[in-house]
Amino acid sequence: MAEISGPENSFVRDLIAFILLILLLVLAAFGVLGEVMFAATLFPWLLVTVLLIGFGAAELGRRWLHSQGLQAAGLIFALTFVVLRFVELNPVKPFRAFYRDLAPGMTEAEVLDLLDHRFPAGGRFVHPQVDPMRDQWLWMTLDPHHSDYNSELITLRFEDGRLERGQYLPD
Repeated sequence: MAEISGPENSFVRDLIAFILLILLLVLAAFGVLGEVMFAATLFPWLLVTVLLIGFGAAELGRRWLHSQGLQAAGLIFALTFVVLRFVELNPVKPFRAFYRDLAPGMTEAEVLDLLDHRFPAGGRFVHPQVDPMRDQWLWMTLDPHHSDYNSELITLRFEDGRLERGQYLPD
């Protein structure tokens, strides 16, 4: 594929590359913050958007600005979020993943087994608190003893012993 001609003035080209690099750094900071606060990489649309920005900046750097530094920064930016998708920085990601894996019709025992799978005994994160079922409702608190997670809740409604619906209430 033919190279696309960028600005002829090297100062303008370097300035654009610098601005794009700063943009990538700011987006990376917001992305990592979003991952820490609400497990952002669990949302496929957000992950795809971030990857498009990263690979787009890398391609722009390579083709238009002829900047290997910007190309490398864009690739590192995108790969960082691919890696973050598989890393659990805090207990929010496995708690949200647990909720995502729930299916209508599951029994209480199946739900609790799934929770134990995401939060094994002696695992990295404290097992969420599960309150006894009352009036067909089961309440789960991510970590009632940690101020960052004590309001992260899941409520599950059972009908005839089977999961009917649930709600995830973020902190």
